[in-house]
Amino acid sequence: MKATRMILAAFVLVMMAGSAMATEYTYQPGDKDLADLPHGKAYLWGIQPNIAAGETLTHVSIVFKSLLNTGGKPNDIWITLIDSAPLGVTEFVDNQASSNYFAGDGLELAHYHNLPWYTWKLTYWFSDAEIAIVNNYVADNNFGIGIDPDCHFYNCGVELKLVTEPGGGQVPVPEPVAGTILLGGSGVLAARRRRS
Repeated sequence: MKATRMILAAFVLVMMAGSAMATEYTYQPGDKDLADLPHGKAYLWGIQPNIAAGETLTHVSIVFKSLLNTGGKPNDIWITLIDSAPLGVTEFVDNQASSNYFAGDGLELAHYHNLPWYTWKLTYWFSDAEIAIVNNYVADNNFGIGIDPDCHFYNCGVELKLVTEPGGGQVPVPEPVAGTILLGGSGVLAARRRRS
């Protein structure tokens, strides 16, 4: 029984070591709700991610907390990935043009049309191909997110979440000591079973 516990403990330690390697970075603009995203504006949010050396992005998402389209009117919101942008938020006037203000300036990630009129959390998850592009942008420690709302969207904050792992998200290989403990423990368990 003691050997079984030892094997379990070693396995849990190896699994914890693997999951502890992931790091999550969360960013918010200075005005966390971007002035509640009025319909006549567009926003370029420049980010310096400062990812630790040797880490690679494995997950990226943009979250709009408690997003609410006022009045249930026809609406659009575009999200664009831009390779370089001044740090912080730059505001542009687009007079609620019926197209993406940042079209042609980067990679359009999403275009949401006629979102619900009730409050909800909108999360955009980057695809693997989009994450690869962000990894390239992170190399010079700067990229931007363009957000163009064509309706007034009240919200409780916009967040960018980056999750990294060392070496590009490869599964960590257990240290030889951990492997020895696991093998040694299973040998003890086999010996105990033979005696029974």
